[in-house]
Amino acid sequence: MFSQVPSSATLHERFEHQASVRPRATAVECDGVWLTYRELNQEANRLARRIVEEGVGEGELVLVDVERSCDLIVSLLAVLKAGGAFLLTEDAPPHTSREAWIRSTGAQVLLTDFASGFEGRGMRSVGCYEASGTDDNLGTRTQSEGWACVASQAGWTHAAVAKRLDWARDVLALRAEERVLSSVSLHGEAVLELLLPLINGATLVLASAHELRNPERLARLEQRTDCRTLRMPPRLAATA
Repeated sequence: MFSQVPSSATLHERFEHQASVRPRATAVECDGVWLTYRELNQEANRLARRIVEEGVGEGELVLVDVERSCDLIVSLLAVLKAGGAFLLTEDAPPHTSREAWIRSTGAQVLLTDFASGFEGRGMRSVGCYEASGTDDNLGTRTQSEGWACVASQAGWTHAAVAKRLDWARDVLALRAEERVLSSVSLHGEAVLELLLPLINGATLVLASAHELRNPERLARLEQRTDCRTLRMPPRLAATA
C-alpha cells in the first residue's frame, strides 16, 4: 500500500514524503555505497542550496555530467529541489559534436563529478560533492506544471513524469520497500526509471558503469542483491 501524497505534488515532494515516512529505509545502492531515504534527502538538500547560489531557479536547465553512482541520484534530486530541470550528458545525440549540442541546449550550469574531463566552457560548474546551508527541505520552488527534465529532446513537466510513473508503478505492481535493479543505459526516457522506486518508497539498486560493461559482474549483482530487474513498460513513452 502506497502512502498518499497530493496529486499536485512535484516529483521531489513525492520523494520527500517517502523520506519522512521511511527515513531509515535504504533509498539507493550502487557499487558498495548506499544511502537511506533520510541521508539521500539531506545530501540533495545541501547540494540544491549550492545550485541555487549559482542562480538556478524555476525551469532553468542544468546539465548533469555525473557517472552512475549514488552521487548521480543526489544530483538529479538536487536539481529538482532547486526548481530546475535536469538534462543528462548521456542524452547527447550520436554522431553529434558534444560541444555544439551543449551550446544548443542553452544550459548555463553544469553539475559534474569531473570524471569525464568535460569542462563545460562558458558554463558555471558545480561539483556534485559541494554543499551549502542546512539539510532541511527547500520548500516550494516550482509547481507540478513546471519543467522537471529534458529527455529524448523533449521537455517533461513534473506532472507529466508523475503520471507516467504512476502508470508504470501499477503495471509493474511495484511495492513499497521492494528492491529493484536498474541496469539500462540512461539515454532518453530511461532516466525516468531512476525516479520510479524513489517516489514510491522502494530501493533503487543502480548498476555501476563497470558492472554494465561486464555481463558476469552484472549477473552476480542481480544474484547478490536479491532484487527484481526494473524495466519500464514499452508503452511508457506513448502513455498520455
